[in-house]
Parts: sequence; structure tokens; C-alpha cells
Amino acid sequence: MKRSCLAALLVLGLAFVVSASAEEQQLTDLTLLVGKWKGWSKTSQSTNIPIEMDVQADGAYKMTAYLRQGAQTFTGTFFLEGGKLRVKTSDGVLGSYVLSVDNGKRILKGGRDNAIAVNELEWVK
Repeated sequence: MKRSCLAALLVLGLAFVVSASAEEQQLTDLTLLVGKWKGWSKTSQSTNIPIEMDVQADGAYKMTAYLRQGAQTFTGTFFLEGGKLRVKTSDGVLGSYVLSVDNGKRILKGGRDNAIAVNELEWVK
């Protein structure tokens, strides 16, 4: 019993440390998004697809997904709505993202509201 309680406390403590190390950024404009991002798109079928994204100062982005059958490019625009980071794809689908800083690295995580995949990217420049 003591071992299972200790294990549970260690897991909870570790979860707290992990969640405390990533700090969500409250955005008032899109300047922290500008630049090149690299990461993964994780689909509902547990497939990890490498992705790259370039974001412009006006929020416009171009994302490239490197699929087995070749690269596919997607475009859209980031915008702020009620203090939340939102995205509208070129085909009109809305989505949500969260920008956080973890150990000095900018991490962008989110995707379309229809939950096809979750994108997780790190700012590279």
C-alpha cells in the first residue's frame, strides 16, 4: 500500500513539474509566431507526420506536411479572438492553438477544430 501511494505521489509530482515547466503565453499580437517552425502532426491513427510552417507578420502561414506520397502544402491565417490564438485554413476550417515556452523553447500546439490531427511545432528562427 505504501509503495503504491509513493508511486502515485511521484507520478503526480512529475506531472506537476512537467506542466509547470511549460508556460502558456498570453498573446496581444502575432509577433511571437513570426518565423519558421518545425515539428509533427499527430493524426487520430497515431501517425506522426513531419511538418514545417512559415508564419508572416500578418498571421498568414504556409505549412508543408511530408507525407509518404510526397509533400503537401496548406495555407491559412492566424488571428486572435477573445485573447485566444485561432486559425482559419484556406478551405475555411477554424482551429485553435496555444503558444507556450518550455525551457526557453517556443512551442506551438493545436490544430483544426474538427480534430483530424494535433500539430506540435518548435520555433527554429
